[in-house]
Amino acid sequence: MQIKGSAGLILPGGGALAAYQVGVLKAIAELTDSEALPFDSISGVSAGALNATALA
Repeated sequence: MQIKGSAGLILPGGGALAAYQVGVLKAIAELTDSEALPFDSISGVSAGALNATALA
């Protein structure tokens, strides 16, 4: 999967959303050929910030 231009990942907060985010991020990792995520920037709020920190 190739993203052209700039792409950012925003992870919202809110309890159960953090668990859903992990599943989506795992699927994105499986779709990409490299170990790095195809995003120029990653940010999050609350539980999303914890996931963003783990990705960084």
